[in-house]
Amino acid sequence: MTGPVIGAADRRVLCLVPAHDEEATIGLTVKSLSRVWAISEIVVVADGCTDRTAAEASAAGARVLAGQQRLGKGRALDAAIDRVERPHTFVLVDADTGEPRARLNVGKSASSLAAGFNSVWVTKAKTRTVFRYNARSHRRVAGGSVEIARPGQNIAVVTGARAVWVGVRNDDPDDRSAETVVRIDPSARTQQPIQVAGGVQDLAVGEGAVWVSNRFGSTVTRIRVSDGRQDVVRVGAGPKGIAVGEGAVWVASSGADEITRINPRSLEKKSIALGAIPERVTVGGGSIWVTAKEAGRLIRIDARTRKVLERIDTGPRPYALDVTRGRAVWLTILDANGLQRVRFHRPR
Repeated sequence: MTGPVIGAADRRVLCLVPAHDEEATIGLTVKSLSRVWAISEIVVVADGCTDRTAAEASAAGARVLAGQQRLGKGRALDAAIDRVERPHTFVLVDADTGEPRARLNVGKSASSLAAGFNSVWVTKAKTRTVFRYNARSHRRVAGGSVEIARPGQNIAVVTGARAVWVGVRNDDPDDRSAETVVRIDPSARTQQPIQVAGGVQDLAVGEGAVWVSNRFGSTVTRIRVSDGRQDVVRVGAGPKGIAVGEGAVWVASSGADEITRINPRSLEKKSIALGAIPERVTVGGGSIWVTAKEAGRLIRIDARTRKVLERIDTGPRPYALDVTRGRAVWLTILDANGLQRVRFHRPR
């Protein structure tokens, strides 16, 4: 189940370009990518091509992995990843990209980002501005950035429920007064500050509410989008990551070695013992995925039965994670300064 850890000593950036019958554009794409100084190697994955895609890619300077039978983009990429030497970073580019327009340069100290409303929204801990970039042109939207009126550090941003939501933490880490979630209307750029007595650790949006894991206590705050009403739910000690999916809210409780499932309507909750300290949580592929940083494990829970399916050894200190296309989990390995991929099948 586990993939190899990509070590800190290998800083190669490998660009994968999946292609099926793209002879008209693949040469231009490869040549334009070759001018990107950070890319160490370009590999074109020719998926059952019937034209000159492989020849054009090779002539432009790419390494070509060709398959006679068409597998489809996802399976072809999975097969290619298993055949190449592991780099420090993978970059995925479509074969018909041609000449890249621009790099999305957001500067230093970005603390969080979220996609929504045809834009990418970026927060930085050292400024109160939420920056807005056009998702197509990669340029900052003129007049689109928002200066948060509430003092503090912008530590999280999410989109959903027709708004952008920003978590603002007090400047002084020992200040335990109420912290703030700010609702931004992306069209009018108006702000609505919402005080959260329990503080802000992480945010998630879904099931008609904004969910806040609280920094000051063993609680989660539900902020109803319709009327702003707040309800506080007690969970395990030390809530950290929070996610919404599979009809529930999932909270990693680092002080209780458990994950809490909250019914988003009744607020009834069930605890699932993990036997390890959880850090971050995400939902995908019919499962709940939890990183246990100190135990060096990725824990998989069946979303339907709520039973632990697997405890996967990952290497030292796994942290952030995400699920891609419901078929693989990617996670960061802090002590290896790298990434790891874990493939999976949906639970039956």
